[in-house]
Amino acid sequence: MNDAAVTGHEKVYGFLHDFVFKFAFGKPQNTRILTALLNSLMQFDGDRLIDEVTILNPYCLGELQRSKAGVLDVKVRDKLGRYYFIEAQVARRHGFAGRILYYLSRLFAEQLDKGEDYTALQTTTGLTIVDFDLWPAVDSMYNVFRFRNVAADFDFSHLFEVRTIELSKFRERRPGEPRSRFERWLDVLGFGPAYLDGSKRLPDSPETQEEMTMAIEQLKQANADRELRNLLEAEERRDRDIATQLVMARREGIAEGIAKGLAKGEAQCATMIRNLAARGMSREQIAEVAALPPAEVDAILAQR
Repeated sequence: MNDAAVTGHEKVYGFLHDFVFKFAFGKPQNTRILTALLNSLMQFDGDRLIDEVTILNPYCLGELQRSKAGVLDVKVRDKLGRYYFIEAQVARRHGFAGRILYYLSRLFAEQLDKGEDYTALQTTTGLTIVDFDLWPAVDSMYNVFRFRNVAADFDFSHLFEVRTIELSKFRERRPGEPRSRFERWLDVLGFGPAYLDGSKRLPDSPETQEEMTMAIEQLKQANADRELRNLLEAEERRDRDIATQLVMARREGIAEGIAKGLAKGEAQCATMIRNLAARGMSREQIAEVAALPPAEVDAILAQR
């Protein structure tokens, strides 16, 4: 997925970088774009369509600069009271599934004020968009998870679900090939930089084109925002530093392991040579068995 590109001397960041995603879809003035995106990715239609949303944690550059959690989500409540936790990621993180459940559970628990009963709880959905194979053994790029009775095949509750979209499995359509509203938005999310430089053009579809054009404009503004770029570049440097440290630690661990292994092997070899000598074997015979020069055999025997 081409979520980043280099134009001239500056890298162009795509929607799947979490800072950029929050910039484009996490502002109160961008709720129209967010609503169109949610309806498409949740595949809502008819009476399930969202027509109004409230962003519970709107974009704030200062908070992003102070954030150490590493999770830049967009938390949303729609007009019907349903809650959504939306995030985008370009890189795999350890414990990803547990991480999704943890933050979704927090949003679910935060619904109730003191004194409210459990019947006030509304459906809470985690929507995670990633640019890697989250479920390598599954061909489908769109997966829905709920608490379910696996034997009798029924849901425990409709209140809690996780939806994942793996853009790494998304197949581009050929020119002229019809695409659904869902696929059009995936194309925009996955190939944002290509829409910015004009190498890709938005499809002629009145259903989504205006909101997609607005989203591309937000992507352009995000890349032009110097403070946001500083954050993105700092995050990349931090990731590179961590990766380098892990590689070096692994190399040092391997080297230490080899050194210990050699030392242990040498000790075992010396013991074997002494045992063979004690059984009356000549230095030449021992050297042949141990695949060592006779002088080394003499040196080992002299250490006794």
